Amino acid sequence: MAFIEVPRIEADKEEIFAYEANQYLRKTLVTGKEITFEVVYETEKSKGVVPMIGNDNVIVKLLEMGYAVLKENQKNIPEIYKEAVELAKREQKGIYNPAAAKLVTKKPENAKLTDKEINFLMSKNKCVEGHITKVKTPTQFIIETDSRKYFSVTLYGVNSGVQFKGEGEMQLDKYAEQAIKFNNKNFYQRDVKVEVIEQTNRVYGIVRIKKTDIAQELLKNGFFG
Repeated sequence: MAFIEVPRIEADKEEIFAYEANQYLRKTLVTGKEITFEVVYETEKSKGVVPMIGNDNVIVKLLEMGYAVLKENQKNIPEIYKEAVELAKREQKGIYNPAAAKLVTKKPENAKLTDKEINFLMSKNKCVEGHITKVKTPTQFIIETDSRKYFSVTLYGVNSGVQFKGEGEMQLDKYAEQAIKFNNKNFYQRDVKVEVIEQTNRVYGIVRIKKTDIAQELLKNGFFG
């Protein structure tokens, strides 16, 4: 993006508010919305773009939340971006909050949701809240919870149309490939609630986006019927 630096998540390092910035983009600005990009400058190595969602300037939103900073030594920075930074400073948003280090959601050391934790949720009839980070197969998803833990869930009661040639090697028919594309288009990165039904060698559950049952949507659209 033009004019700004955003915090980064790398394999061995996570900059402050990197997770929160990503979640803000995912939940508030990006997921399920149409984005346009305006190229405002070009260099030999890159282009500077301004993402817009309707009339909302994504760069302004990130700066106002304190989730980005202006690039040093950048020329011709529009006043609207400088004003956004000043607003974040006045309101002590994001990196400008004196208690910023205490406000971040840290990645847990053991990021995988354990069998014991899943069994506890089942015993209490509680749903797991999070978002889809990967579509593994037509009926299997990787979920990241709101506490930044991960688990894999398979849709309950639906045949995936996947065959396995050998260990870890999947064979997809054309309908399974289409289902994966359908899932990526409609459900990837969306907030979900998972009602865990059964845990054997896999976790089986009902996955909903608001009131939309993903398994029902697949069946309604002609997959696995």
